[in-house]
Order: sequence, then structure tokens, then C-alpha cells
Amino acid sequence: MSGRYGAAPLGFASFHPRGHHRQPGKDFRRLHLHSWSLQTALRNYEKMAPFEKSMDLLMPFKQRKCLETRKDEVCSIRSKFPNKLPVIVERYVREKNLPLLDKTKFLVPFELTLGQFLCLLRNKISLESTQALFLLVAEKSMTCMSSSMGEVYSHYCDADGFLYITYASQDMFGAPHPAASSTC
Repeated sequence: MSGRYGAAPLGFASFHPRGHHRQPGKDFRRLHLHSWSLQTALRNYEKMAPFEKSMDLLMPFKQRKCLETRKDEVCSIRSKFPNKLPVIVERYVREKNLPLLDKTKFLVPFELTLGQFLCLLRNKISLESTQALFLLVAEKSMTCMSSSMGEVYSHYCDADGFLYITYASQDMFGAPHPAASSTC
């Protein structure tokens, strides 16, 4: 595949947004992956800058992987770790104040309470005690913090087998209207 501007790495083709050939001296970091070069892609992914990797975390887990892949992953996890629950934790879409987690998949014991899990997340995000953190289960409900993760999983488990938890600050509930000030 050597050409006028040099050879592309094995298994990769140059990509330019407008479809033009690669120009000398330009570094186009977006590459299309051929299906037979997964190992090369993984090596290159490990060499990527952290900001490039974080772009993958911005897309919701359900959009990154198809349903069958997620089901297979849950089966594999449950067979290896029968005493743990597969949980996906993601930041609320419109959240601006809280940082992204460095990972989204967690294996959680059945007996751990949602409150204990919240404390673990607060430590992982490095929140100060004055900052609020709320958990939404299955993107729609706030459950009792004394509920065990096993109970929450049995009620709100997704069709793929993962329990989806979204974290957010108080801004997810909306800000008070400026004209509506309390006069207590």
C-alpha cells in the first residue's frame, strides 16, 4: 500500500474528512480499521493521548456496543464472578460540573447498599463534602439508599443484563426560576 506519500500502517487506511489523499507532513489521527487487524488497533489505542480515549467515554455504553455483544459480556462476567453484579455507571448527559469516571463498568457485590456504592463513587470522582451527587437507576428513578445492589438489580436490570446507573449533580433537577425567590 505504499504510494506517493508513503505507506499507511499495516491494517489501516488514511482517512481525511473530505476524502482526499493524505498530504505530506499532515497527521490525520482518525483511521479506519480493517476487521483483520484488531491487535494492531489495540496497540495503537494504548498509545493514544488521554483526551482521545475520553472521546469514547462520552458516547453512552449502549451506543458503543450492540445488544448481543452486551449480553455475551454479561454471560461471561456472571460465569466468572457469580457473586458480583455487572453495573454500568455513566455521567448524566447534560452534566457539566462533575468529572467523567475513568471507567464505566463495575463489579459490585449483591449485599453492598446503594448508599455504600454512592460513597465509593464519590471517592473515585474525588468530590468534596459540599458537592452533591445523585444516582439515577435505569435513567429514571432514584431508589432508596439503604437498598442492596441485589435488590436494585432485580428491579431495574436492563434486558442486556447490566444495571445502568447515571450520576449527576443537583443541576439535573433544574435551576430555580430567577423571579421565584423565597421570602422566608
